[in-house]
Amino acid sequence: MSYLYLAGGYANIIVSVIFGFLNFFLWLSSVWFVYKETKFFKSRTAQQQQQPQPQQNNFSNLGVSGIHQPSNTQMPSSMG
Repeated sequence: MSYLYLAGGYANIIVSVIFGFLNFFLWLSSVWFVYKETKFFKSRTAQQQQQPQPQQNNFSNLGVSGIHQPSNTQMPSSMG
């Protein structure tokens, strides 16, 4: 009677660990989505929007109204 000895591999364990991490990520994203739909998250964001934000000194707020031109400038007349 002969027995065939098969060496154990780590392939099944690696696949299980990968699926475990994917399952954890899916669970965590589901919990975050449920939290965002609750009144706790919505009331917190509403409070932050009511507080005035300090004006940041950067170029993101430049627009047509952000460019200031002097109103009473006169062009020099031509000499002659």
